[in-house]
Amino acid sequence: MASSPEREEVFRFDIYVMNVTLDDCMENLAQEESERFIKL
Repeated sequence: MASSPEREEVFRFDIYVMNVTLDDCMENLAQEESERFIKL
């Protein structure tokens, strides 16, 4: 069964958005950690 190009495109976009969101989360966590570290 051949997958339609649009579907493939949407799937890739979803993965891209997920990765960007994950990056943001990691960045926020890292920032909080460094702030906590500075307070100590």
